[in-house]
Amino acid sequence: MEIRPIVSSLAKSPVAALLIACQIALSVAILSNALAIIGQRMEMIGTNSGLDEENTFLMRPQVFATNANHRQIIEDDMRLIRGLPGVVAATPSAFIPLSSSGWNSTMRTTEEPNEAPDNKNAAIYFGDSQALNTYQIKLLSGRNFTAEEIEYLDERGNPDPTVVIITKSLAERLYPGESALGKRLDINGSEGPLKQQVIGVVEDIASPWPRSRQPKQVVMIPVVSLQFQTYLVRTEPGLRDGLMKRAEADLLAAYDGRLIEHVQAFASVRTDAFRSEFAMAIILAVISLLLLIITGFGIVGQTSFWVVQRTKQIGTRRALGARKADILRYFQMENALITGVGALLGVLLAFALNYLLARLLAAEPLPFAFVPVAVLSLVALGQIAVYFPARRASLVPPAIATRTA
Repeated sequence: MEIRPIVSSLAKSPVAALLIACQIALSVAILSNALAIIGQRMEMIGTNSGLDEENTFLMRPQVFATNANHRQIIEDDMRLIRGLPGVVAATPSAFIPLSSSGWNSTMRTTEEPNEAPDNKNAAIYFGDSQALNTYQIKLLSGRNFTAEEIEYLDERGNPDPTVVIITKSLAERLYPGESALGKRLDINGSEGPLKQQVIGVVEDIASPWPRSRQPKQVVMIPVVSLQFQTYLVRTEPGLRDGLMKRAEADLLAAYDGRLIEHVQAFASVRTDAFRSEFAMAIILAVISLLLLIITGFGIVGQTSFWVVQRTKQIGTRRALGARKADILRYFQMENALITGVGALLGVLLAFALNYLLARLLAAEPLPFAFVPVAVLSLVALGQIAVYFPARRASLVPPAIATRTA
């Protein structure tokens, strides 16, 4: 089929065609950016925490008794929890992955007074010698903490351990192309001699902040906080829920000068961390679906109007030997041309919209892969939407069409 007659026909009444093309362009721009944002949110929701999430829970005890021996209480609690049948490991840790609350510090790796930060920020996790087993993260090189290296920190002190364990991502950031083992750093960023030595490198674990720009740069230190405490517990498969209740009851029975703020499965920590991302993904998905529906109905309505307008022209073509398939193909080709022009404009508009979002809302750059997905979706939608009025036009009998005034 020649394209020239279609272009000539559209040129006689260009306003309607331009309106459809503009609608397609706007739809491509919005759909491209919506899909990109949905993809980014879903990727964030799928962040690997590094933990055995299905078999891990946390407890937050709060001691209110005056003159309490916090260190003795924590040590007794750990013995009690670790002695429960079905508990694999447990550790006292002030901060946990994906909790949106934690301590972040800039690592210093030289004694130069003006060392550039260069994205050397890392989250700090406290823990004892069972921390790695509780998190279920693999030690890639080096060794674990020993019981003698564990320090206890009250509310007035700053952690200042002699040894640390870092994640693989942080090791690659701090010491690119080198082994991190034996290297020295300072977790507080203070000037002077580097006080900590790297004794181990582990698999990546998520930071407390899901939206962090360095989500896997983590330092684990052999420190137990006496004031801000979270007990992290890993259980054997299928025993988590029962052990949550038993551990809470046993801790309350063991010491009556406290309360358990809450006991929480780690899976709910993930849910809370990504609640807003999930809601945004759902909202954008609904908006995208409504946009496609509205665009589809617009194409159906405009094509139906054109069919009514061209009834005499269609009948004449049928009388001259045009088949039903020819009429159907004519409208589909016409729609493809309009959609193609709209899609090209939409690609430019998509990147312009993304640039605006990046400037105003600090949005991430639009990955090009989402643009052809949006274009193909709109092209397919146009062909589906135009099919029904075009098929109705192809079924008009030539005799009836030619008698139409």
